[in-house]
Amino acid sequence: MIRKGYYSVELADGCVWGLEACAGTEDWVDNLAAVLGLTVMEAGMPGCLLSFRRRPARSRPGLNGPVPFGPTRFGDSPGVGWRRYLLPDIVMWENPATRHTICLLPETGTLEEELEQMRRVLLPLYWEALRRGGLPLHAALAETGGRGVILAGRSGAGKSTCCRRLEPPWMAQSDDLVLVVRDEAGRFLAHPLPTWSAVRKGIRERPWNINRPIPLEGIFFLEQAAEDGLEPLGGASATLRIRQSALQVLGSLGPCIESERDVRANATLFENAADLAASLPSCILRVSLTGRFWEKIEEALEKGDSPLFQACPVASKGCAASASCRASASAAASPRTITAGATSGRPSGSAKRRAHRAFSPG
Repeated sequence: MIRKGYYSVELADGCVWGLEACAGTEDWVDNLAAVLGLTVMEAGMPGCLLSFRRRPARSRPGLNGPVPFGPTRFGDSPGVGWRRYLLPDIVMWENPATRHTICLLPETGTLEEELEQMRRVLLPLYWEALRRGGLPLHAALAETGGRGVILAGRSGAGKSTCCRRLEPPWMAQSDDLVLVVRDEAGRFLAHPLPTWSAVRKGIRERPWNINRPIPLEGIFFLEQAAEDGLEPLGGASATLRIRQSALQVLGSLGPCIESERDVRANATLFENAADLAASLPSCILRVSLTGRFWEKIEEALEKGDSPLFQACPVASKGCAASASCRASASAAASPRTITAGATSGRPSGSAKRRAHRAFSPG
């Protein structure tokens, strides 16, 4: 049985999300599904459920008041096991036991406001990916022959330009956001995510197919230069750069008023970044205005057994190289780093402040 207004996001880490439109959000969810390249979900229960409802017209977001909905499709009772957190203009209710999140959306007056809502409501997918060993990155995803590479960099570093310059058989799957996940075998794969500015301008002719994961073989951090070139990165340096790339994504969504989660997620993010750095080769990729930088990437991938590119085959989070990456990166990290020790019990006021600072881009 096909459900209208009910779509599935299937990630390579084994998590299947159901996106459910409730009264008043059907068109909104249909538009989100079109951007993400989703198909209508058939009968069945997803592992995680993300429901969308309209917030009452005169209500204001806040942390006080009763749970504003009745029993849900997952059978959980109102007020039992739910916790609430806020994004700008969006209230999210989450039940960790059932993996059900409900987003209360205000009415929007413009396309830009609607797209901004869509960008922010992907946060629960990021939280769950973090829990399973992945992380979102402010990066492009390039593919050739079923092999993917991450091109990471801040805004203005040249991600979109590099994607436009790629020549066949290379193809850019996304040029701004990527969700990296880890499968049961310990491999890292990347799901392309939308470039929301391109959606806003209507310059993308095809959807971003979030349900098509691409196995990753390398991470390249972009730098503009007079000549193309590669510089290998050590595990600690790569860990810090990966962490910062993820923080740029999470920080752009706005502060989440649920500090204990922020502290836990920041520690998990650091560990996941270290595991990714230990599992894949990382390099600084210097890109010139007229060079063929992708040939440098090909050279690196073809020489995977060279000293320049020797990845640690991480099969589990207990890998010694991964632990070494975490230790070295932790020693080099700024004071904003939240350690795992801050995650136990109720976070202190200083821990909360550090968590919010850590989840802001900079």
